[in-house]
Amino acid sequence: MSLAVIVLLVLPGAQRHFARDHDRPVGVAVACAVGWYFGACTILSGLVLMIAGTLGDKYVWWGLATAAVGTALLALNRPLSAGRNGARVAASLAYAGYVVLGFVVANETGAAASPNSLIPLGVALMALGGLWVPAASQEHFRHPRAVAWPVAATVGVSVAVVLTTAVAGVGFHAAGSPPGQPNAVSDFSATDAAPPPSPSDTGQPSLASPSLDESTARDAADAVLSASPGSATVDSCDGSTVPDLAVAQYEITDASAQGDGTFRLTADATLDDGTTETLAFTIGADGNGQACLDTGSVQTMDVQSPAPPTPSTPPDDTQTYSAPGGLTVEGPAGWVRDDSANIAHIRDYVDPSSPARLAGAYFRIGIGNESPSGSIRSEANGSAAFLRREYHARIVTIGYSFFLGTTAADVEYAYRVPGTNDHRHGRERIWRANGVTMIIQSSDLAANWSSARALFDQLVTSAGLS
Repeated sequence: MSLAVIVLLVLPGAQRHFARDHDRPVGVAVACAVGWYFGACTILSGLVLMIAGTLGDKYVWWGLATAAVGTALLALNRPLSAGRNGARVAASLAYAGYVVLGFVVANETGAAASPNSLIPLGVALMALGGLWVPAASQEHFRHPRAVAWPVAATVGVSVAVVLTTAVAGVGFHAAGSPPGQPNAVSDFSATDAAPPPSPSDTGQPSLASPSLDESTARDAADAVLSASPGSATVDSCDGSTVPDLAVAQYEITDASAQGDGTFRLTADATLDDGTTETLAFTIGADGNGQACLDTGSVQTMDVQSPAPPTPSTPPDDTQTYSAPGGLTVEGPAGWVRDDSANIAHIRDYVDPSSPARLAGAYFRIGIGNESPSGSIRSEANGSAAFLRREYHARIVTIGYSFFLGTTAADVEYAYRVPGTNDHRHGRERIWRANGVTMIIQSSDLAANWSSARALFDQLVTSAGLS
């Protein structure tokens, strides 16, 4: 294409041919020819960008803008021929912008000395010179003349506009139906939680990889499930922290290839605290082709917690504990108040045999949120998100029940205490009362979860509001 431009604009025979156009000096004719060339190429580039709408609707908008610039370049040719000075200024700005942009791009890509970069820039500079330097061109623009818009130009611009509109529609349709499969909802029991966006919408690298096979996916799943605390050898696909699944034993029962090149794996697992459950998650590949865990896809199903001891009549050594918000509960006598969490309107009580709050059993009562917004379901989702973010916790389940005249949410979770190998298991109940969100929580080391669950049941059964 560049050779064709050189032939048309540089060879003496071509110059004499354009000089026969007595209405336009040679410099103006050259500028018009360059305008047709750049306009057609720009429109073509815009159409290609619009077809790339499968990668995101932003490409359609870029394509529309690019095609519009190309159409404007074509439309400038007739007023240039008529000697309109405004058209000369507009065309000059366009060519000057192209030259500057071309040098910037060529320098960034290391192609500054390439003929493919220098020849189009030279053509643009030639068009600029033809509009402003020759005396004939200056005289041409001093005496503009009125001319009718020719039928051919009208048809050409109209075709460009119609074609641009049609291809833009195709691009927007493709952008509205991106290929691939969305990640699973990471909040396992909250049915109104929205699934996270697909990688193409967030800018994250795609999980799909044609080089990922079942054997590689199973090896990565083994590494995820067998990793000791803090020693994960498989990274997450989005750069987030890989959750500690606290799996004591497991068996991978299924590995199925997905349409986007990832693998969905299912495993029957027994946790450190004796809980049995089914884990499902997706293994993909990062930008380097290495297997990675899609942390947002981890899903827990068929949870069977160890049966708590059969409730018995509360012993005589119980006492009433109170907290802000008018909440009272009946719990084991003699537990010590602990303010180490430093949370306003919350009361933590620790087993007197425990050296610290996170080293043994404790329960929490009080106001969990002074300014709640949305539904109790959104509160539960927010609590689960906080536990994941601050403690890298695994949410075991989220459930709902009728409690003290309203709907309450129970969030059960497990996590490893930062800086230690201690695993904890806990459960909290949150509900709305008197314009605030109340909370009852029981937590202990994972090995003692059955006792902590029995304490939780005792606290919620005896709870009252004044």
